[in-house]
Amino acid sequence: MTRIARILVCLAASVGLSVLAAAGPAAAADTAYNTRTQYLVAHPDEGLPEACFERRIQLATGDYHWYQVLGSAYREDFRIGAGWYTWRDCLEPRDDEYYHETTLDPDNPDWVTVRLSSEPRVGSSGEVLWGSKLVPQF
Repeated sequence: MTRIARILVCLAASVGLSVLAAAGPAAAADTAYNTRTQYLVAHPDEGLPEACFERRIQLATGDYHWYQVLGSAYREDFRIGAGWYTWRDCLEPRDDEYYHETTLDPDNPDWVTVRLSSEPRVGSSGEVLWGSKLVPQF
């Protein structure tokens, strides 16, 4: 019986060492997306309705690059604290272009809501991917 117990202990130790040896370096956090595909007209007018969508996201403390998928707005080396956020993208049709606003609103009342905005144009009418993404730098 003690021989079986010793064999099991040795086997468990060798499996544990194999698992430790197989583990690679820690990978960076994944890019997070708040996007949707929607039909957009190339030359909108102000009479068209605004489109908005949002999601809840829990983020870690660190530096991020924040980009709008449609348009050219970005914010590099954006540092945020750990916690829950409401992430919202809105696209407002204007005369021949859109106004795209992205907000990241923390649940923590001591922190401020951060905004990105741009005025992108759509080359031709059709299905367009728009929204924003957060790229962790850690």
